[in-house]
Amino acid sequence: MECSSQIEWIKYLTFVLTIFGMYITYQQYKINHYKIQLDLYEKRYKVVQGYKSAIASLVKHGNLTQDELRDFIISTKEATYLFDKNIIMHLDEVYKKFLDIQFYKTELKENSELEQSQRSEYANNSAEILKYFYKLLKETDEKYFKKYLDFTKLS
Repeated sequence: MECSSQIEWIKYLTFVLTIFGMYITYQQYKINHYKIQLDLYEKRYKVVQGYKSAIASLVKHGNLTQDELRDFIISTKEATYLFDKNIIMHLDEVYKKFLDIQFYKTELKENSELEQSQRSEYANNSAEILKYFYKLLKETDEKYFKKYLDFTKLS
């Protein structure tokens, strides 16, 4: 009788240890899931910071230096793997507008042979792009990146 009681006890202990092991496995799964989410967040945040830094610099100074443009390119190059195509297209649009405003500012500053009508057109285009970036600076988080950086929606 004592032997069957020990066997029952061993079966019960095996069952409890199996359940405990399953619980630990599930907890490890959750930890790993959140770690992946955190890593993804950090990579996305780096892209967003590079994006916002370039826009803030442009709004502050009216133009980007070559170093700032290079930093924008470097900080946003991983975006293809981290965001959907709408964000990628937006980043491409922003990059093109950076180039446009640099062109207009450079031409206005260095090309003294521009006709007055051309100078006015370049100045107006430059002002429009600058307005675009002022608007972007205000709406960036909410409109473009909130769903990617919102910790309340981690699952």
